[in-house]
Amino acid sequence: MAAPKASPQAPAFAGRMEEERSEFLDVSCLKAGEIPGIDGMRAISVLLVMLGHYGFGRLLPGGFGVTAFFFISGFLITALLLREASICGTISIRNFYIRRFLRLQPELFAYVALSALLGLLYLGIPRIADFAAAFLYVTNYYELMAKPEFDLAEVRWPQLWSLAVEEHYYLTFPLLFAALFRSPARFVKAGIIFCAVLLVWRSLLIWSGVPGIYTYIATDCRLDSIAYGCIGALLLWHFHATLSSLRWLRFALPLGIAVLAVSLSVRLLFIQDTVRYSVQGIALLLIFVGLFTPLGRSAAVFLDAPALRWMGRMSYAAYLWHGEWAYAVEHVLGRELHTLGAGAMAILAAAGCAVTFAIAALSHRFIYRRVVALRRRFGSHATA
Repeated sequence: MAAPKASPQAPAFAGRMEEERSEFLDVSCLKAGEIPGIDGMRAISVLLVMLGHYGFGRLLPGGFGVTAFFFISGFLITALLLREASICGTISIRNFYIRRFLRLQPELFAYVALSALLGLLYLGIPRIADFAAAFLYVTNYYELMAKPEFDLAEVRWPQLWSLAVEEHYYLTFPLLFAALFRSPARFVKAGIIFCAVLLVWRSLLIWSGVPGIYTYIATDCRLDSIAYGCIGALLLWHFHATLSSLRWLRFALPLGIAVLAVSLSVRLLFIQDTVRYSVQGIALLLIFVGLFTPLGRSAAVFLDAPALRWMGRMSYAAYLWHGEWAYAVEHVLGRELHTLGAGAMAILAAAGCAVTFAIAALSHRFIYRRVVALRRRFGSHATA
């Protein structure tokens, strides 16, 4: 494949790097393709999800782990597209879709096939609809249809609802990016309006009596969790100088953590089903902006610890596989994990994390790494 032509703006982009380092918002690493603490954030997110499903759902915000994944995905992919546009002058929508397919599908195919076989021991034979929902990325709406009131059994791979939301978002986002990336102010405004519209939409649904599970997993209610990440990447890439004039952003990281704590402490159902996702999106935006401040770079030292970085790299496969441990153990015990004592839950949760990450490491070694070179042919910067 022919090498992309350099953009006329590339020299100016390179020349700005030293100037950007002098600002308290140091985005030079972002434009070089390195985001501080990103793998550590992934690790924390997947651990929240796993521990929530291993019996600690009442103590730990497992649902927030998924929200954080959404934000990270939006932030990272927007940053990568911005980098491609700054170097090449445009983006390849075709290559974007090929990269997404090669990143998600190989490990997803392997997981569904192997877990279907293993599940014969504790869950029975999956239905054709389960396979179709998984591979067509419609598990979220399939799960909403498969509730007890519709006399249908539980879906086989319910955690794939979040992959469905992401893929629905990325069906159209590259087209929007190609149309608006040369007008960053308009792009940010469009993102803010989109997030506001979805907040209103969730509120209208809950007011009309739609159950909270709908606003939790339906694509039309959760796309803003990804959009907040996109807004964060756009702001840091294009408007870091303006943000640097806001001196209070020096404390964006602790402020974001405080906003997040407030969102988790509110127990009103209406707030949890509507406003919570918006507040958490704003909190994550503040946290990610904070990672590029001196205070945040110090915190990133913890997030970039080798163990967290390794778990972050394994997070996709770990997210896919983590439910199998819960299914198998609950089948053997004949009861759900959250009904056990705290000690038993802790032991089984620790064992579940160890087994899940071991499987994820095998998936990474024998599936992910086999397609890295192919992904690079289509513009990926992934490493093995």
